Amino acid sequence: MIRLRNFFRLRSTKDVIINTGGNYLSFFFAGIYILLFVRVFPPEQFGILSVLLALSYLLANILSFGMPAAIYAHIPELIHDRKKALSFAKTNFLLLTALSFVSLLIIFMFVDFLDGAILKLGAPRHLYALALVGTALYIWQNYIRDILNAAQKFLHINIAINVSNVIKTVLLIGLFLTHQLTIETTLFTLGIIGPMIVFAIVLAERRWIIGSLVSSPVDRSSLKLGYTLTYFIATQLFSLATRVDLFMISYFLSSAEVGYYGLSQRIILAIVTSSDSITQVLSPQFAQAKNRRDVTSLIKRSFTYMLLPAGLFALAVAAPSFLYELFFTTSFESSTHVTRLLSFAYIPYGFLAVIMLFFLYTIKKPVHLLVANGLFLAVLLVGNYVFIPVYGLLGPPLAFVIAFTVIAFYIVFAFWRELQCLGKHEKN
Repeated sequence: MIRLRNFFRLRSTKDVIINTGGNYLSFFFAGIYILLFVRVFPPEQFGILSVLLALSYLLANILSFGMPAAIYAHIPELIHDRKKALSFAKTNFLLLTALSFVSLLIIFMFVDFLDGAILKLGAPRHLYALALVGTALYIWQNYIRDILNAAQKFLHINIAINVSNVIKTVLLIGLFLTHQLTIETTLFTLGIIGPMIVFAIVLAERRWIIGSLVSSPVDRSSLKLGYTLTYFIATQLFSLATRVDLFMISYFLSSAEVGYYGLSQRIILAIVTSSDSITQVLSPQFAQAKNRRDVTSLIKRSFTYMLLPAGLFALAVAAPSFLYELFFTTSFESSTHVTRLLSFAYIPYGFLAVIMLFFLYTIKKPVHLLVANGLFLAVLLVGNYVFIPVYGLLGPPLAFVIAFTVIAFYIVFAFWRELQCLGKHEKN
């Protein structure tokens, strides 16, 4: 009991509770969105909405260009020098905005090809335009979130995001009751109104930051391109890997089946977000770990935190069918088995993510992340290509089981070798 009390008194535990609690609130609101969507949209329309939202979130991650790694690696070191921290934030923000906005314009120019040759949704251009505008605002929102998290301001950003969630929920319910809930109004509410509310709340609390950022110099030395490029490529491989199943189902199967799988994927990604919220808290601590003893202690504590998302995946596996039918109606009955199998495959995710933090921030070797995610994507591409035409919606869960098994062997072996090297370095 003494150890348990001491565990809950740790600052990292309090931050994990705040950040994870905030993400679970977001998960709760996402569940409300889904309850509304499945009662308004037929499976075909829900499939289109799912792909557009997945595309928006995927591009927001891709077009971050590795900035999160640079933020978590350097803001904790600069936070005590406001001038340098603001210069770092401004320099990277301007670069991120320029690169991402140009990329989004290029993508919009090829929307017809994207829709006709790859996604095959038959969605009009204005829906893609709404999704891409939402992507731009998600990029800015994620940048602000990462800055505040790296500065350990978890409570402030979680309040802003969940106030935004409350307002978005009220708006969507109002649209639902007035029969105005469409794909267009959904994309506008989630992708444009939501981030704008977050910006307003953050700036209202920190009005001084606008003038400070304007007066801060642009410092090219703040751009850690070598480190962030490797991280960028590695994270984009993972983002593609976790979305390629939906895109391949869109290619091989019907729009209704895309809707069934899209519902299951949203549940999985919501739980994955809780794991990510824990790693956001732990990242600065791994950057401060200097020896083998620090790493071992931090790994043990981190695994304890990751029991929570692992337990949620196990709960999704064991949940009876009537609970799924109660929340998602019998129209989406096909999603139940897929959700269970995907949840089983994702149970190791949080524990593997903890070891990745050691590679990224303690020994600063993102190449291990690059190799692991490359293997992950390759196995999922081949697995989905082979299994989906044969097993339909059950193909992706099988591919994920194989993929997580493969990368687990690599990650554990690489961690053991690097930990041995760290021990030898201490002796020398």
